[in-house]
Amino acid sequence: MIDGLRPELITLLRCPADGGELGVVATSTNAQGHARTGELRCRCGQTFPVIDGIAVLLPKAAMNSDSEYEQSQRDIAATADDYGWENTVESQSEMAATLGALGDCAGKTILELGSGRGRFTRLLKGMRALVALDFSLESLRKVARRVDPGAPVLLVCADVAWFRTQTGAFDRVFSTLTSNLPTRELRDAMNRLAAEALKPDGAFVLSAHYFGLREWARKEPKEGYYPGSKIFRQLFTKADLHAEMQPFFGQQRHERIQVMLPLLNKFGLAKWQSPRIAEKVPGVNLLASLLLVTAKAPQRAGTPR
Repeated sequence: MIDGLRPELITLLRCPADGGELGVVATSTNAQGHARTGELRCRCGQTFPVIDGIAVLLPKAAMNSDSEYEQSQRDIAATADDYGWENTVESQSEMAATLGALGDCAGKTILELGSGRGRFTRLLKGMRALVALDFSLESLRKVARRVDPGAPVLLVCADVAWFRTQTGAFDRVFSTLTSNLPTRELRDAMNRLAAEALKPDGAFVLSAHYFGLREWARKEPKEGYYPGSKIFRQLFTKADLHAEMQPFFGQQRHERIQVMLPLLNKFGLAKWQSPRIAEKVPGVNLLASLLLVTAKAPQRAGTPR
């Protein structure tokens, strides 16, 4: 369990207000001298609390009634202790594909955008540093309980649209289901953040909902909400997602993942139910649920293409 903020990792963060460097002032520490409570301070005068070893970088301008409602709903959802969904075929296939795209994390500096309750965070090993961001403080408390206490992990409660890091500090940035972000403006903010945070040879790995053969046949709208839910979902074709990310990355590789074929059992072909196998079969992979993108050659503001 992580119960303190490691001060040496603060250099990876920047003030959401002016981009300045942050310093930590602890009011209580754990046995290793890491801050359990206190605040982060910027030269501009902004201060941000440290709560249970988690940096809370939410300036007042980032919060309104809608964002406060969203945060409360995420906090409520995070209180559950049931992690069974992580072991489903759907989740395991997505995780295997995403971790494969991330590659060996040994010695690397990683930024995770949208950690949730730590589905991926807990599995990453050997990195030099990992900054895990989520909008829900309760989710991050769950992450803290699931991560090795000696791991170089910094937990940050922040809004992706207001979050800032040291420029060019990260080898990898990753995020899952970015298509749940409800506006193009927010997705642009996330892509811009990833491009600014990455080293020139770094990579941004992300997944998004796919507008595949099933969705086309059902004539599903590309933009809307899950049935019976208030959670937004954008469906992307490969061309749609490539166009949205092109202003921020010079290279992109797209894969169709999470191909579910449950009816194959009836034909004695159970082994082909494996989504990882079906993903490699042309035509069959049009039944995928997600797109996995590995984006490289980050284009920072003012950088020529």
